Amino acid sequence: MSRTVGKKRAEPLSGENVSIPASSDDENVDAPSPAKIARAKEEDRAVTVSDLKAIMLEQTRQLQASNQASVDSAVNRMERSLETRLGEFEGRVSGMDDRVAVLEKQIEELLRQGSSTPQFRGLAGDDSARRARTLVFGGWARDSRRRVILEELKSFLESLKVADLFDSEPFTTGARRSMALCGFQQRATETFSDMRARMHRIVVAFSKGGLSTKAGGRAWCSYSKTKQERAKGSHAGWIKRAVSELKPEVAADLEIEWQSGSVWLEDTLLGSSDLPVPPGTDMRGVLVNEDQEGKPWVSVKLLARDLKLKDKDVKQALEGTRVEVQDLPQLISDAAPSQLEKGSLVVFQEFARQEPGWSVATQRSWTVLSHRHACSWRGCGIMFEAADWCVLRRVYTQRGVWFKMRARDADEALWVGTCHFTPGCTVAQFEEEAEDHFHGLPKNATRVVFQGDVNTPFGWVKDEAAVTPIAREGKGGILLKILQEKGHRVVCKSFGVVSQVDHQVLCDLARTRTKPAPSLSYRDPENVKVLFRRARVSGSAASWKEALKARKVARKHWEEERVLRAAAGDWDCLREVRGNSGTGWQVEFSVAQQDDPHRVIHDHFQEVYRDPRVSPPVTIPTGDVEAFTLDELWTGLKQLKGQKAVGCDLTSKELLVGICNAEGGAEQVLEFYNRVLATASIPEDWNTPLLIMLPKVAQPRLPRELRPIALGSSVGKLFSRLLLNRSLHRIRLLHPPQCAGVHRQTNDYTYTLIRLFELEREWQGGMAAIKVDISRAFDDVDRDVLLTKLESKLGPGAEIQCWKALLANNAAVVSSPFGESTINMSKGIKQGGIESPAFYGMLMELAAHEAAEGSHWGLQGRLYPDLGCPDVAMFMDDGVLWTKGTLELQKRIKDFARTLLGFGLKVNIAKCQLYCSPKCQGPRQIQVDGTVLLAGPHLDIMGLRLSVGQSICSLISPLMTRCRAKFWEVRHVLRSSGPLLARVRLLQRIVGASALWCIASVPPDRAAMSMANSVQLQLLVWLLRQDLGCGKQLAEDIAAIFPPNERLSFERFQECLQKHEDLGPSASLQLSSGRGEAVPRTWAPWARRGSDYDENDSDLDDSEEKPSRDILGGLCACIHSCVMEPVLLDEAEQEIPVPDRNEQRARTA
Repeated sequence: MSRTVGKKRAEPLSGENVSIPASSDDENVDAPSPAKIARAKEEDRAVTVSDLKAIMLEQTRQLQASNQASVDSAVNRMERSLETRLGEFEGRVSGMDDRVAVLEKQIEELLRQGSSTPQFRGLAGDDSARRARTLVFGGWARDSRRRVILEELKSFLESLKVADLFDSEPFTTGARRSMALCGFQQRATETFSDMRARMHRIVVAFSKGGLSTKAGGRAWCSYSKTKQERAKGSHAGWIKRAVSELKPEVAADLEIEWQSGSVWLEDTLLGSSDLPVPPGTDMRGVLVNEDQEGKPWVSVKLLARDLKLKDKDVKQALEGTRVEVQDLPQLISDAAPSQLEKGSLVVFQEFARQEPGWSVATQRSWTVLSHRHACSWRGCGIMFEAADWCVLRRVYTQRGVWFKMRARDADEALWVGTCHFTPGCTVAQFEEEAEDHFHGLPKNATRVVFQGDVNTPFGWVKDEAAVTPIAREGKGGILLKILQEKGHRVVCKSFGVVSQVDHQVLCDLARTRTKPAPSLSYRDPENVKVLFRRARVSGSAASWKEALKARKVARKHWEEERVLRAAAGDWDCLREVRGNSGTGWQVEFSVAQQDDPHRVIHDHFQEVYRDPRVSPPVTIPTGDVEAFTLDELWTGLKQLKGQKAVGCDLTSKELLVGICNAEGGAEQVLEFYNRVLATASIPEDWNTPLLIMLPKVAQPRLPRELRPIALGSSVGKLFSRLLLNRSLHRIRLLHPPQCAGVHRQTNDYTYTLIRLFELEREWQGGMAAIKVDISRAFDDVDRDVLLTKLESKLGPGAEIQCWKALLANNAAVVSSPFGESTINMSKGIKQGGIESPAFYGMLMELAAHEAAEGSHWGLQGRLYPDLGCPDVAMFMDDGVLWTKGTLELQKRIKDFARTLLGFGLKVNIAKCQLYCSPKCQGPRQIQVDGTVLLAGPHLDIMGLRLSVGQSICSLISPLMTRCRAKFWEVRHVLRSSGPLLARVRLLQRIVGASALWCIASVPPDRAAMSMANSVQLQLLVWLLRQDLGCGKQLAEDIAAIFPPNERLSFERFQECLQKHEDLGPSASLQLSSGRGEAVPRTWAPWARRGSDYDENDSDLDDSEEKPSRDILGGLCACIHSCVMEPVLLDEAEQEIPVPDRNEQRARTA
């Protein structure tokens, strides 16, 4: 047992003398040390029950104090919260009391006024009671002035001698109406029946009076009716009008009950709004209006039987109008305020009711093209003379149509649109109809004329020559917003009549008549804005959380909608979704600089463009000057690109289009350009470009890694375009090496090099080739040499003097993320200028030709002397030289570099690429100006890696890799829940174009085709990954893709797909068409549309191009693979191996 430390009591209590040892260090020790004994005396003492009680009591006190503090704190917080909320509640109650007091005061005032005013104008009584005491007077034209209506009505009452029967003066509900109202009340000692009898005397007097308004309308009077009662009477009147048109003598025998809308002829009930269809009536000949309450009906068969006419004639009379179709041109000509000029277009916002769909009719020399949507009562259309206009495309919407028209004697097309929106609809329905209608207008439409009945009022404010529309209600604001959301820089005001144009006038119009297009970024909807306003007023945390949550939900919905629009082909949304490349470099660039970053950029480019050159004198042209014509102006304007960033003067293509479309605008602009051409006096702003910096690499650190792009004046660009169009036939390419020019393309360049490497593999001539890199190609061009070459080709005249003025020493505004400054430019041509590609291509062509002629390349060192083409090929500044052996190639590159020095250009030998074939003679390196260039394993040409002996599969392998990378770049769009057809078309446009831009220059090869088809299948599997969970919707989307003549083949494919049957090898490679022929899948996913489509789609342009049947075959094979081999979905990102086809190397040329 443990030792007991301490004294024992004489009479220990039960349990009190039990000792608890504090330490047991001395147990089983025979001779404890003195240190242990001392420590035991200090530390080892017994802990009794009393000590434990004291410890527990102290702990209890601490816990009670802690809990009390926590409870007090929670209670205090609750009290503060309750006080705050009670304070807010008391404030709200106080505000409600104030508002209730105001309302009570207003009600008391209205009740006091009600005792002295007629009952129909007060608050007492329901709608039926008011209408029972109201008469309606009509017969005036629509939108007649109030004063005219009331004055004529007063004269009618005096002539009929019924003015004493009125209790109050008649009135109209607006400034311009077509009818007037008048209320009645019971007089003293007069019952309600007596008052109605007094009103009936007035109605009878108007009925027998035979009065007419000054406009020729018959004056009438009737009791006020509800909308439902008027609809019933309108139904009966509709039947009566149809009978009067067919047989006027029978109309007098009709028995009409206007209250129920019923019409009888003898013992036959022809139609009604309240009464049911008589038993035994053939329902196939009954027209029922399902949209109207009560579902009014009319029997066509019964009406045709009693009138002894054909059912077709009766139905046409009921559904048509009182204007015969064959009389339409004559009626329009009679109704027009002036004679219709030749080439006129007539637009119908409401056309005679016909069968749903498109309809074409011809009257005399006019063609009427109309369309009626199934949900619309009438259609819309256009009338034109086929000798003057042709229809290029037609698009219908729910409430209107769009036509792409082109005049026979013009090249530019015109979009004409019309619509008829639902009258009296809600704002939400109006917005839906407006967005649906204008969504049918293509994004690339530049010249648009719209005329329609939008059923919402507008005001027009005239400011100098501009007329600005002002919406009078919310619907108009929605329409104006939709109309203004077009283009990059939009015309916000009209130009009126243009009487004079010069450069200063154009700059002023750019500042006052145009503005930047509104941003497409997220904006809070109205309900979110309301929540944030409430949160700012209340200041409570709950209201802020609610507002922020609503914004998060709204933004997520907006992002989903943007992705769907991008998948449907909206390129603006697609650019927003993909994001802007080349941004964010300024941070890394500024960190790498020791000085001010903008000063570094400024000094670098000032040094680049510095040159002691003196501008050649510009003289006024002598002799005859061939002026520009209107055709040249419109051609040049059409060649300009719209929706582009503007220069320092803010002019844009949209501005020029708006001015030229204004009255007298095109003539004034043409006169201004001819004045500049005749005097060679170029405005200063045309030679002051805005240089913006684009990075050449992802994170530039040096100013030489930035590329300056010149944003010039659009007015100057148009003048340069007019000059260039006139000069192109004189500076056209004359020698074969240059592939960048008119009637030449990139495929010429790539095919030449691919074929060269194929010949080297077959003939083994010992080829050595070098890809030439020009240092600062556009920036170092000697302008004097360029002007000398131009003058030798153009000769003396106004054109060369204008080019001298445009290429004179000029200033430029350098714009960077760090600031702006001005530099002087004495050499180089502007990157981004209209004339830059043509001039540079001409210089490189002349340099190659002069080097070949001066050094006699054609006489020695040729690789294959029997070939007629020279041993050089280039596309702009991207050139390749080849010879037999490296020694001759070294000599040629020196000759070429020496020739380029005469043009102000230098060869950057360090960035050139050298390739030597396996049979090449000489050292596998060259040395130029002390720089040694070693040969590489391949030659990089525009993304293609060329080497002797490679297979076609390895040649196109980088293209296929680029396909996959491009797909994953926009995967969130291609794999969204958008329409399948739109996503397949987007895949064809984006992914296909990135891979097959040079496919025409690649020799056809079975293994390469199989590889491309495999990549296509893989991409389609990735595209359909999100759609496989909804099989029914996927089947419907795929069925919509197939042309009607192939629907049977696809239905068979669906059956096999549902039963998981094997379709056989042919199903994965080809698809049977409706004519029984097989369409092979070669370069399948991006083949262009063939001529085997339905002729109804012939009016579609490239923007609505359907994927080829090859794509559909690939889609079927893809779905089959997804069902039969689900492992493809889990291994979607695996690389497809390149087939090794050694036997291809034995192919002959």
